[in-house]
Amino acid sequence: MQKINDLIQTLNEAQYKAATANPGHQLIIAGAGSGKTLTLVCRIAWIHSAFDCPLSRILAVTFTNKAANTIKNRIQDALNIPMYSAWIGTFHSICHKLLRQYHYEFKINQHFQIIDQEDQLRLIKKIQQELKIDEKITPARKTQYFINQQKENALRASNTKQEHHYNLDMQLVYERYETLCRQSDLFDFNELILKVTETLSQQPELAKQFQNQFQYILIDEFQDTNCLQYTLIKQLAGEQTSISVVGDDDQSIYSWRGAKVDHILSFENDFPNVTTTRLEQNYRSTKHILEAANSLIANNSNRLGKTLWTDSEKGELITIFNAVNEQEEARYLVDNILNNQQNDISLTSQAILYRSNAQSRVIEEHLTRAGISYVVYGGLRFFERAEIKDSLAYLRLIVNPNDNQAFERIVNVPARQIGQASIEKLRQIARTNQISLWQSIILSDQEKNLLPTRTLQALKMFAEQIDTLREKMTHTSASELAEICLQTTGLIQLQEKQPPETAKTKLENMQELINAICQYEKDNNDLSPSLLLAKFISETTLDTHKDDKSESNDNVQLMTLHSAKGLEFHTVFLTGMEEGLFPHKRSITEQRELEEERRLCYVGLTRAKVKLHITHAEYRRLYNQENYQRPSRFLNEIPTEHCTRTANQMAQSASYSTQPYESFIPEQHDHTPWRLGAHVNHAKFGFGVVLNFEGQGKTGRVQVKFQNHGVKWLLIDYANLETC
Repeated sequence: MQKINDLIQTLNEAQYKAATANPGHQLIIAGAGSGKTLTLVCRIAWIHSAFDCPLSRILAVTFTNKAANTIKNRIQDALNIPMYSAWIGTFHSICHKLLRQYHYEFKINQHFQIIDQEDQLRLIKKIQQELKIDEKITPARKTQYFINQQKENALRASNTKQEHHYNLDMQLVYERYETLCRQSDLFDFNELILKVTETLSQQPELAKQFQNQFQYILIDEFQDTNCLQYTLIKQLAGEQTSISVVGDDDQSIYSWRGAKVDHILSFENDFPNVTTTRLEQNYRSTKHILEAANSLIANNSNRLGKTLWTDSEKGELITIFNAVNEQEEARYLVDNILNNQQNDISLTSQAILYRSNAQSRVIEEHLTRAGISYVVYGGLRFFERAEIKDSLAYLRLIVNPNDNQAFERIVNVPARQIGQASIEKLRQIARTNQISLWQSIILSDQEKNLLPTRTLQALKMFAEQIDTLREKMTHTSASELAEICLQTTGLIQLQEKQPPETAKTKLENMQELINAICQYEKDNNDLSPSLLLAKFISETTLDTHKDDKSESNDNVQLMTLHSAKGLEFHTVFLTGMEEGLFPHKRSITEQRELEEERRLCYVGLTRAKVKLHITHAEYRRLYNQENYQRPSRFLNEIPTEHCTRTANQMAQSASYSTQPYESFIPEQHDHTPWRLGAHVNHAKFGFGVVLNFEGQGKTGRVQVKFQNHGVKWLLIDYANLETC
């Protein structure tokens, strides 16, 4: 007990109140960096010791196995007792344990097996083949997404007919899938929870048994629960059960996974006599960072409300950098990372966060060229992603049809009913005649008997498609050819059939590949399309395979904002803060989605401990063209006293300046191609007056005071200004 008392004494007032609360329901609103894990550990230890409650009667649910193991280890250390009787784990592991121990009550085979996502997908593919469902029309991954969505909403195949009559194929697969799983005693992840909730609903006496067993229930990351998980919590809670939920409505960012922020918002209505405790003292970030985050999130209306504070120093101001384009944005990141490294700030303690995976491409390119080691947290590097490898394989084959490696990768992507047996036969023909796989198609067409007729026809159609694209190289730019290739080969259509979030990410990545080729064209405009593509692919391959992972494992961390939740870093670079990018264009018109984007931004801000950089670009290449980007509305929600704003070469971007535009008029320079004070016209912004000019060539910019749109810096190459 002394060790527990020593642990409890380390808590602040709010943490102590939450950890030592009397039996009853409690809502613990735990802000970012407020020590919720320590509070949860102390709460469990206190319940066991102060209330003389066996661990077997305490149920604690986390969202990751890592979090569950951390809590177990810290409780074991505090209590100095074995944890074998403890019910601490994820929703899936808790349900798995219930089903194993009470298999008779659940009427299932004690030796049932669990299948993971890949096993589930293989089974679905097999069923679709049996039912003769065309993979091109109904991809197995989309069916898998459909089945998992139904289970998360507690819907069996027999309940989905009315709601999903428009897609009978997936309905039929779901029915067959259920039958096979039942016959083979197989459980997918969602089935573990669904089976428990269904049975408890049908057998009130069994539900009562568990309600009596679990005297205390604690739920971590409560804002991330979905409907099925919340149903389970309600079923396990009896009249004498005390429930403690820990979460932060301001960090609810997973609605696309089924998470419902409404659960934490309505908890006080769902359970009687709830005590609410707010953990608002932050142990992570400086005052400037916290106060900026508080001001930002205060703009959300649908929240419980809290204000983070800290005893730490004010710290450095947040730096908001206004780049000309994404290339300059990446150079800014590199310069600051190298400067930090010289000041003994490790690479691992620096993170680059972005809203979209596609943003990593330019950043990775600049980090690689600067010799800075990096890792993509929770994902693959840009050129290692499957959709990018597939796209590059097509381009490689267009440039060189005898590229066997590229041929094998995409000859059946999208599916053309060319199986492995046929490809092996093609390899044999190539080896026997010492020719490439591409040439083997020609030989097979001439001799007729080398391959089955159906396979030969599919291969000939594939070859004709590549030949058509090769012909276009003579009169089409490399970037245009790449765009045509992705469309006509079916790669884009293939991704469009993926589950929504997967499709969005992959399509954005493919568009970013086209952007990369377009940028490469600008820098190598003297090369023919075929030579340019060959050089681009070669340099990309060399850059990708550089040994840039140091032996010390000191690497800059690259990740999406969603992946960053729960992590912290000395220095954070929050990139691409522009309207349409962050907040994402799909969320701007819906208040609920916009508020989730703001919560995502709040998560990004609160990852930083000491220094926070926020960057945005005036121009960004999107959808194969340079687009003028408006700064994100979130930037205007950060009070000026917490940040400093900078831009390339200028002390402050004109678009942020509060000075009258006349104060920006500089002295005339002889090299300036524009007459200062000249009247110009812009297709979008209308009439304006030239105030300044800087830089030369592709980075040259002109500053214009527009009559109706204020002062703006524009790239000369893309502004297309007309003199009046």
